[in-house]
Amino acid sequence: MAKKVEVTTHELRGVADDLDEVARRVQGVLNTLAQARDAHWGVWGDDEFGGNFSGGNGYIASDTNLNSAVGSKVELLQSYSGGLRSGADTLDKQDSGNADSFQV
Repeated sequence: MAKKVEVTTHELRGVADDLDEVARRVQGVLNTLAQARDAHWGVWGDDEFGGNFSGGNGYIASDTNLNSAVGSKVELLQSYSGGLRSGADTLDKQDSGNADSFQV
């Protein structure tokens, strides 16, 4: 285990920016997938084959699960980035307050 961990608020904000970029890219993939899906929604038809393909645990349930699972990861990344920024702000304020206490 490391005996010392050192980070700067600049680095924390940089990681937050990186996480936001990953979240944007993942959301972009979801948006592209949604456009393709919407363009072809229902092409499986409403006959028995179409019902078997799309119903129950089929395509529609899988589509819903995919959007929910991946969408929640986008939200998680955004939450992490917000937490890192908030932590950086708190550290900056604390450092500033400590510095002010030493001024004559």
